[in-house]
Amino acid sequence: MAESFGFELSDSLKSKFFEILGPAPAPLPKIKDDYRFQILIKTKEIRAITQKINLILEKNLPRNHSGVKISIEVDPLEIM
Repeated sequence: MAESFGFELSDSLKSKFFEILGPAPAPLPKIKDDYRFQILIKTKEIRAITQKINLILEKNLPRNHSGVKISIEVDPLEIM
């Protein structure tokens, strides 16, 4: 899921206004049988990226990836 989401995000955001790092395993890659990955997006266009993420999730998540949890944090204080 993380890889497919990351690739689709990269394809839809080919722009000089976005930098995508990842997907990569989180610093704590597994907690209680849950595997964790991170995708970092560096941009000043928060509204545009939020719209793109919502479109990708609406299109793919419900039918293809049951049991997947996605957390989005804007301006994180740490990346742990």
